[in-house]
Amino acid sequence: KPTRRIDLVFGVGYDDDLKKVKEILTKIVKDDERILDEPAPNVAVHTLNESSVDFICRPWVKTEDYWDVYWYLMENVKIAFDKEGITIPFPQRDMHIVSDVNLDNKKANENKKEAKSTTKAKPKAKSA
Repeated sequence: KPTRRIDLVFGVGYDDDLKKVKEILTKIVKDDERILDEPAPNVAVHTLNESSVDFICRPWVKTEDYWDVYWYLMENVKIAFDKEGITIPFPQRDMHIVSDVNLDNKKANENKKEAKSTTKAKPKAKSA
């Protein structure tokens, strides 16, 4: 095939300015002469992920330019994001630990009772 679509996904932080991210991605794509005007490149919010808002960036290129453009975009998006203060978050999960004090006290008392009952047991003396 003479042309090929590059499929990229860039995750950014939920606190980042999504319009700014879209502008950055669109500018980088438009500034590269190797990216074809038709079919038109697609830059859009794709997924509201667990740790990031994921953008797709899907430009079309000549097949022979695929990898050079791919690597160019990856590098230049990272550089632009760093320059503009856009974060690329790492996966994370918030844990909320709920403790029921009454339940904890009940378990502690049960553990104490078990400990007492096992220490009270004495071996029987052997009869002669």
